[in-house]
Amino acid sequence: MAKIAVIADDLTGANASAILLKGKGFTAATVMDMDVLEEYAPLYDVLSTTTDSRSMPAESAYKSVKRVMERLKTVGRIELFCKRIDTTLRGNIGAEIDAALDALDHRYIAVVVPAYPLSGRICAGGYVLVDDIPLQQTDVANDPKTPVSSSKVADIISKQSRRKIVNIGLDQVLAGQEHLYDAISSIGAGGIAVIDATMQSHIDVIANACCQSGLPIIPVDPGPFSTAMAANLYKEEGRATHILLIAGSVSELTRRQVDTVSHKLGVPWIAVDVSLLLSPNRDAEIQRVFAEAGRAFRHHPIVGIATAIQDAQIVRVEDMQAASAVINKALADITLSLLNDDRLGIKALYASGGDVTAAICVAIGADGIELKGEALPLATCGRLIGGEFAGLPLITKGGLVGGDDAIIKCIEYLRKVADDG
Repeated sequence: MAKIAVIADDLTGANASAILLKGKGFTAATVMDMDVLEEYAPLYDVLSTTTDSRSMPAESAYKSVKRVMERLKTVGRIELFCKRIDTTLRGNIGAEIDAALDALDHRYIAVVVPAYPLSGRICAGGYVLVDDIPLQQTDVANDPKTPVSSSKVADIISKQSRRKIVNIGLDQVLAGQEHLYDAISSIGAGGIAVIDATMQSHIDVIANACCQSGLPIIPVDPGPFSTAMAANLYKEEGRATHILLIAGSVSELTRRQVDTVSHKLGVPWIAVDVSLLLSPNRDAEIQRVFAEAGRAFRHHPIVGIATAIQDAQIVRVEDMQAASAVINKALADITLSLLNDDRLGIKALYASGGDVTAAICVAIGADGIELKGEALPLATCGRLIGGEFAGLPLITKGGLVGGDDAIIKCIEYLRKVADDG
């Protein structure tokens, strides 16, 4: 039964938000015909819709959003209404926020989190930057239909909205969930809050604070914030696709890739102390890493294990070939232990380094890999053949392959493969 509604201003946006929610374990569909909403409400957790109002006059956009919101209120058991906005703030954002609030209970607050770190969109000081460039200095300023002339979110909204707008800065987000909870609670019914975020972990903190507040809130964003709100409210994290990342390569590129996925997706990484793996304390270090990874999976669907997150962690020994064999075997043993822990529910695997992948396949009893495609050039995706974990999706990539966002692209590909079954 539908419990989450997404109202976007175009079809692409409706699909983009719905697929993020699907990644958290919700069933989702985009419905374009409002007359059949009742028919599909019993079949999906998420009903995503589009008003096709991005290039409408503001007054028409207001009426369209308000009409759809009123209709969605009568469908299913929807408790979370999400207003999807463009990642570059095009369209009638202010008018559509007003329409959404006017259609709901007067106590509702609109919380605007325009950041989408995975797509290079961040918000700092109330300003949106795209790949570190102020929004108004990007190509969106010359958009033929809906040009954007400002980078400041509050200014863009205020041109069409009659409501009070409050900026909540990054300093308040970094102060922690409790502090942010107080800031959100003080906004007042019918108000609009614009909140900074530059990392997915910031968005998660904001979502947690909003849910903890107990206030009726409509998330306004390009998708990540609404998804985090939904996951928190319905505790769907356990149904999300759990992916284990193993980075055995120590190349500088791999370290940048690890850092990128950590900052953009908030993925926790456990650093293996290689010097301990090469000592009599090997078993204790393996147990430590296994335990830390298990704890991390209880709070995040994606967890990484790496032999070198920083340059200082690289260990150089005289017989590197023998040392590599020991390290790869240890990583394989850790992987096997994590896969065998049914509580973690790992549904896909990423491995950087051919020798590491081979060691993992041996440890888990796989006969080989049925190839399915490439997540990016030289990053091969397939499913394990043979053994207890036959069918498990796996991407293997060399340590010198791809750009800084290569692991992120691999994660996106794995999610699709795992979700398709």
